[in-house]
Amino acid sequence: MCLNENIPLVYADIFKYPTIRQLTQAIYGNVEETENIDEFAKYSYNAIDTLLAANDVRNADEVVAGKLGNVLLTGATGFLGIHVLKEFITNYKGKIYCLVRKGKYDTPDKRLMNMMMYYFDSPYRDLFGNKIICIDGDITNIDEVNKLSEVPFETLINCAACVKHFASDETLEKINVKGVENLISLCKKNKKRLIQISTVSVAGEGIDDKPPYWRKIAENDLYFNQHITNEYVRTKFLAERKVLEAVVDGLDAKIIRAGNLMSRNSDGEFQINFITNGFLRTLRGYTAIGAFPISGMHEGAEFSPIDVTAAAVLKLASTNSKFTVFHACNSHRIYMSDVIYAMNNHGLKIKIVPEDEFEKLVSDYASTHEGSEAVSGLIAYTSRGTTKIYELDFVNDFTTQVLYRLGFKWPITDDSYLENAIKALDNLEFFDDDN
Repeated sequence: MCLNENIPLVYADIFKYPTIRQLTQAIYGNVEETENIDEFAKYSYNAIDTLLAANDVRNADEVVAGKLGNVLLTGATGFLGIHVLKEFITNYKGKIYCLVRKGKYDTPDKRLMNMMMYYFDSPYRDLFGNKIICIDGDITNIDEVNKLSEVPFETLINCAACVKHFASDETLEKINVKGVENLISLCKKNKKRLIQISTVSVAGEGIDDKPPYWRKIAENDLYFNQHITNEYVRTKFLAERKVLEAVVDGLDAKIIRAGNLMSRNSDGEFQINFITNGFLRTLRGYTAIGAFPISGMHEGAEFSPIDVTAAAVLKLASTNSKFTVFHACNSHRIYMSDVIYAMNNHGLKIKIVPEDEFEKLVSDYASTHEGSEAVSGLIAYTSRGTTKIYELDFVNDFTTQVLYRLGFKWPITDDSYLENAIKALDNLEFFDDDN
């Protein structure tokens, strides 16, 4: 592994520079990384910035809740999508049309019932064809999207996304950007509201002591000279820009950025493909080496229970058109120390060690466990050489104040919730080294 040989190469570089020549140039500094800078910095954000200015805590009293009407939901089989579906059928009137690829199932209905059985212990069979109506389709297929003009919906909620942080093909671009463009076209043509589910990760990264330093992204921010090197984040950023361009041009749309989507508040249930969750993969890495750096103990952490997040999404989706971006993230923050102590209390035994000892433990583990994926979550974003790369955080004061006015508050992430989450993961054998 590059980590063992002290080669200054990060995991993302393997996808960004797919040939030996390009990798060599990247390692030894013969390539200028201007592509992403040009892609973002050369764009004029004036109109978008003017639009976003309304998303300010001083305007929270102006937010008014409306009606969702019938909903068209994409990504209904995903972790957030299926909880949005459950929240809608439980607490809202109207029909919900779910765009679902049938895959290996005979019908899209059977696929969705199977997922609902997994998450909610009931297929809700009696609601299909009445409250829940499935449509076989894919947002990347423009012909299939155009046929949705015949569906009597008022609000489209796009939960469909490819969440791989690195990919060697065009999958991320195809789903996260081109698919969103198709939905924008559909909603523009039919004068429907679009709700684009995004991520606070569009805040990007800071590098060394260069601007924007440790700035936190707010609901009235999109681009502020942040660095975006992760391909998933890049495509979600571009999708946001496409949506906001369309809003400037008259589309009724909102962007709802989600945070660290975690286990249900009600019972601790996790997503089926929990291994794709970047935060969880870092926890698995700490468990594998049995250590955590003391310098990280006071770093902030945020847990957004998936069922509560879904409820927040639907409340925010109904608000008046003036407000275009929300951060549907838990307003109760904790520290990594809370998480590490919860893991220790569960019996996972993680020592708190100095930074240099932690780095040595990671390196030693990687060199003695060839092929193991256990610490991949710790090295995927390792800084190249001596360059310090850090993720930029977010604030959500505006959204929190809006949700208070809509009769909603986030639950406190207490020791009981954390211990239930860790227990649920352990029961799923998530911390086993061979996963």
